[in-house]
Amino acid sequence: MKKVLCLVLAALVALALFAGCADNSATSPTPPSNASNGDSDNAPDNGSNNAPDDSSTDGGTIKVGIVNNPPSESGYREANVKDFEAVFTAANGYDVQTYYSLKNDEQLNAAKQFITDGVDYLLVSAAATDGWDSVLQSAKEAGTKVFLFDRMLNTPEDLYEAAVVSDMAKEGETAVN
Repeated sequence: MKKVLCLVLAALVALALFAGCADNSATSPTPPSNASNGDSDNAPDNGSNNAPDDSSTDGGTIKVGIVNNPPSESGYREANVKDFEAVFTAANGYDVQTYYSLKNDEQLNAAKQFITDGVDYLLVSAAATDGWDSVLQSAKEAGTKVFLFDRMLNTPEDLYEAAVVSDMAKEGETAVN
């Protein structure tokens, strides 16, 4: 069941990104660079950073930054990361930077760096639900579309495009019934 849920989540996020990129193909964000918070083990992975710097100007490459908890956190997270790695590939037209940490301040710094690097989309599964307002406001101002997955953030709805999360209150209600 968890694998199916992860696959559905990845498909929904990919579909949302695909649908959203049609309107943004004329944008030309800055080429990505290595984001780092000083800890090389947690430095974002720039995936297929071999594409020419002007690849985003032709509308062919979609730059995505993924801020997530480490795959070692749980079986769900491991499957989630594998699904993202399968979908967000250079062959599928993505230039992906990833960052994994259970520390919210490190995730915030990575997200800021991804925005500075000019990602088109920022996917976030935060370690903590608070403290994201200024980062998401910066993303909005930069034209970076934000998608939340796995958990909601305590932030205004106008700071993200969509949230692909469970409705735990509804699930609890269903379980009681």
